[in-house]
Amino acid sequence: MLIILTTTNRNGLLPTVLSRAQVIQFPAPRRRDVEAQLVKAGVAASRAGVVARMTVSVDDGVALANDEDVAKRIHVMLQLVARLAAHDELAFPFIQTDVVKACPDRDSQRQFVRLLALATRKPLIVVTVQRRRCSNKMPVLPSLLHCRGPQSPLACKSY
Repeated sequence: MLIILTTTNRNGLLPTVLSRAQVIQFPAPRRRDVEAQLVKAGVAASRAGVVARMTVSVDDGVALANDEDVAKRIHVMLQLVARLAAHDELAFPFIQTDVVKACPDRDSQRQFVRLLALATRKPLIVVTVQRRRCSNKMPVLPSLLHCRGPQSPLACKSY
């Protein structure tokens, strides 16, 4: 008898099932392929780039791209990053007034943090490389928060 069990979450399987199974892992599709499929499915190119970084599933990506709550979270996240980059004193009250409203539950909060990490990923890498090259200690936060520049995957995206 042959049973084929597929899952996207191997950790969700019981250990007794895993101990009796032959595990075959398939690599995730490349991000640019997912992005191309999203564009082919009718998602705007500006959203497809961001959504392809959030999921490897084209169906989930289309759902995310069409979800107005996700668009609002992206918009609020970009506003927060802009405030932080400008050293705006009201950035942290903005979290309480706008971010909390845009992220009412734990899943939306996780999504917001992932978006924030996505927006700051490349600037963080640039700062890390610069720190290794320089002998003086540069402040990380001001450099990190200039993430709306061309190095950011969310740069110049309109939502």
